[in-house]
Amino acid sequence: MAFLSVAQSMRAAVRRRSAARLDHLLHVPPSLRTADPSVSTELAAGSIGLPSGLLQFGRRDMFAVALEEPAKARDLFGFSWLAHLDAARTEVSEQQIRASLIAWSKHPARQSDMAAEPAVMARRALSLLAHADAGLATASARDFDTVMDLVASEFDALARETKRMPVTQARLTALVALAEYALVSSQSEGQIIAVEQRLTAELQRQILGDGGHISRNPAGQLDIALDLVPLRRLYLVSQRPVPAALTAALERLASMLRFLQMPDRSLARFNGMGATPIGDLLTLLRQQAPGATAPGTAEAKDSGYVRLCAGASVLIFDAGPGAQSLPGDAAFAGAMSFEFGAGAISLIVNCGAGRDTPAKSNMRASAAHSTLVLAGASSAPLVGGRAGYVTHTLDAPEADVQKIVASLDGYKARHGEVHHRTLSLSADGTCIKGIDRLEPTSKAATATPYEIHFHLHPSVFVEPAVDRAAVRLTAGDGSVWSFAADEIVPAIEASIYYAGVSGPKPTVQLVLRGTTAENRLINWRLERLQPPATV
Repeated sequence: MAFLSVAQSMRAAVRRRSAARLDHLLHVPPSLRTADPSVSTELAAGSIGLPSGLLQFGRRDMFAVALEEPAKARDLFGFSWLAHLDAARTEVSEQQIRASLIAWSKHPARQSDMAAEPAVMARRALSLLAHADAGLATASARDFDTVMDLVASEFDALARETKRMPVTQARLTALVALAEYALVSSQSEGQIIAVEQRLTAELQRQILGDGGHISRNPAGQLDIALDLVPLRRLYLVSQRPVPAALTAALERLASMLRFLQMPDRSLARFNGMGATPIGDLLTLLRQQAPGATAPGTAEAKDSGYVRLCAGASVLIFDAGPGAQSLPGDAAFAGAMSFEFGAGAISLIVNCGAGRDTPAKSNMRASAAHSTLVLAGASSAPLVGGRAGYVTHTLDAPEADVQKIVASLDGYKARHGEVHHRTLSLSADGTCIKGIDRLEPTSKAATATPYEIHFHLHPSVFVEPAVDRAAVRLTAGDGSVWSFAADEIVPAIEASIYYAGVSGPKPTVQLVLRGTTAENRLINWRLERLQPPATV
């Protein structure tokens, strides 16, 4: 199936170009991401919805207005919103695409620091290849030239920038874009092979053996897979062999995304994962492995995650390195945290990640994860310093239980304590037993306060049990659960769920508090009292 470009049919209109100028695109890469055609109407009314929020500009210059809000500027300058205009398929949306690109080609914001950030440049390049063509069907020769020159200049700048980019997801995204450009812009065989070799090396460097990304961020894994599928299609329509590294990376990524899925189909909120674009995820998984089922109990040793499955329940545990081991600035100190869901609901979660906000450091702290916090500190420094490391074992399943036994030394240097955690899931998935233990590493250890956090999904209703020693949880599917701990009454406190589809949402957390002088061994239990309601 060919993805023919409007530009290809307009070659006659641009015969006056010199051979050195880009005069057409051979194919248009397809997009897998869900699009909303109503954005065209919003744009005509002077606003545009972006992942970071609504940008309202009225009759003003939207690129200049965006500069006042860095997060929105990054979203706008990445041009992913062109997909929504492309999906509208109207004369108005075509004009909006063309006008926006022509305005951008001459705008001072192109020289801004935010527009030049590697991740923004790479996303903009992919967006231009996928959607710029939709604005050219009725373009004048002059406008056509302007847009084609913009595409060429953006890719020239991106090619130069990739030589300076560190090994992060942005570098991989940029090389995917350059590989697409090589295939659709009539580059020489030598140029195509050169960028293919660079991309192959980067895939082997960044995609781990189990399919995780070096950032350990599930959102990054999904974004990479959604970018690689269109590239694979371009190879096919160009009648070129698909690089083996690309095919292998996609297979591994899809497998790992299934591994990280919770029962409600969302991806577990570890290491920067925010709201899951369910439509995009399901589209990808249907294409990559139609009919495949979710994995059972398993370890992803390269990525550092453990998955326990029993009955209709799933527990995912972060047994990976601490924050400093992650590349880039998206370090999350969630080592030894876990998420739990049953049936079609998530029950215990991490707070997840939202867009860039003043609260970003709060999202990354250990206290925003379902794990133990010692002396109010994170288990790994978010900036500088050596991170803690987790050692763990996944015990062979017994007749009535599956068990994870893990230890974290992130508090050892600062507080002289090692955190040990054991999680046991019953064979029918209706009971989790947890043991959190703090082990002093010297005789001089002092009394130190601790908190064990259990953040709850916003759909969970919480109330004290009749005896006040336990907490009663009612999930969105009607199932009822009880949470209790030995010798400690759980506190019910406010929390924030940053991974909401429409932005941060208030939620509740259960907190167990104590000091190492009083109790170093904390036993707790989450047990289902009533099954889901039947319709």
